[in-house]
Amino acid sequence: MACRNEGFARSYKELAQVLNVDVKQLRKNFARLQKVLDAPQTKEIVATDLIPRICSRLKLDYRVESIVMEFAAVIQEHMVGKRPNTVAAASIKHACDFLEEDRLEKDVAEMSGISVSTLRIAMRALNKIAPIELVPDRYHEQFREKQRKAEEEKARRAKRRRSKKKAAPAPSAAPSSSFSSQRVSVGTILITSRTILMKILNQ
Repeated sequence: MACRNEGFARSYKELAQVLNVDVKQLRKNFARLQKVLDAPQTKEIVATDLIPRICSRLKLDYRVESIVMEFAAVIQEHMVGKRPNTVAAASIKHACDFLEEDRLEKDVAEMSGISVSTLRIAMRALNKIAPIELVPDRYHEQFREKQRKAEEEKARRAKRRRSKKKAAPAPSAAPSSSFSSQRVSVGTILITSRTILMKILNQ
């Protein structure tokens, strides 16, 4: 409660790990404490509250962090009902992929306090949405340029594959022809030998 009131956002999972208590019990007792103290409803934690610390753990600089915050503002609209650390992790991974900042799913998930499978499920859900809808407006032109380059590279690779297929030599039929002639030669020798043997025996 103090962390929220003073603007130091901490997730239930983080506090539970530090205090060595069960997350569910922590949630339940927090709700009870609010009722007993008749305290006003504290501000709910959102993804943007957690992103700065997660980015720091991932050694992402301030420029990247500020862009991640912009992505989170868009992405959280498509992840209503998801926990803040899940939204934060998905926003960081999506923004890092867009900026070509190499961060593994495993590392992003670990620093966000979620499992890799949870992050993958979130990313799969985002992949069903039109990609440009997950990009802040001011990056739309950059996004289209990236798509254009990706399509051009894809076309070049396809062209190279077709060229290699055309340049490949046709399979030679010589071995089968040679084998056939060998069979004929052996058969001819056997017949000739038999004929000579019969002549000798008949003399």
